[in-house]
Amino acid sequence: MKKILTVLIAISVIGLVSCEKDSGPSEAPGNIPGFSKNSTEKPEVKEEFVMPDDIILEGKITGTDNLKSTSASSSFVYGSGGDVKLKLTLKNTSNRSRTIFLPKGLIWESTSAEYQHGIQLQTIWISLMGKQTKEVVINLYCANFHLLPGPDHNIVYHILGVTSSRIIWRFLDMIGWKMINYEMFAGNQPSPGSHLKSGEGPSIDVISARLQSILHKLTDNGSPITDEDISFIESIPDVENEDARNVLGKDVDYPEYLEEYSELVKK
Repeated sequence: MKKILTVLIAISVIGLVSCEKDSGPSEAPGNIPGFSKNSTEKPEVKEEFVMPDDIILEGKITGTDNLKSTSASSSFVYGSGGDVKLKLTLKNTSNRSRTIFLPKGLIWESTSAEYQHGIQLQTIWISLMGKQTKEVVINLYCANFHLLPGPDHNIVYHILGVTSSRIIWRFLDMIGWKMINYEMFAGNQPSPGSHLKSGEGPSIDVISARLQSILHKLTDNGSPITDEDISFIESIPDVENEDARNVLGKDVDYPEYLEEYSELVKK
């Protein structure tokens, strides 16, 4: 009996050690792998991003020299934030209309150790007609405050995947269905519109600045989200269109095609 008890205790100890090893280091605000002071580490993702069938990336994903330049201003503008602005060209190789969905929490990884990674706080979707090629600018929030913002055309980025950070996901869940993307205010127009507002809510430039500040609390300052922060997030209008809401969650089965936000809200 004594031998059996000894064996059971040994098994329990092994199990506890194993669990501790599997759980990894404790994540806390200001201590998230790949963010802030941990920027030398690769950001951890729960799933890698895969381009949908029939849509390909032409060329590289790079920074933009100037959003007002001829090249960038002819692009369609999406996303929220702006400390990291990236340009890419998408092509639909099929004859059918297709949509690429870029989910909230998606990390855009800089290949330069000097420049910030970008992260999405809301889902973006970009629709292309059959055989269409579209140049787009994606506005992103910066995940590494101490690194350089505003990457130019020489800085290359890769789409890494959706963050696995529990702390970041609590923030993303607070944002939920909130209207924070440029295209939700202005449609897919080829020019910036930071002054734009929706109803009685804050303008998109105010939204971007405040959400960036909250994100920096989590990634850099090691501070929690305050009640005042939560009140601000709650003041942002919700997306009301049901089709749009259906793709703004997490772990979503995306349709092959969905009209862009500006077209959905016209119905």
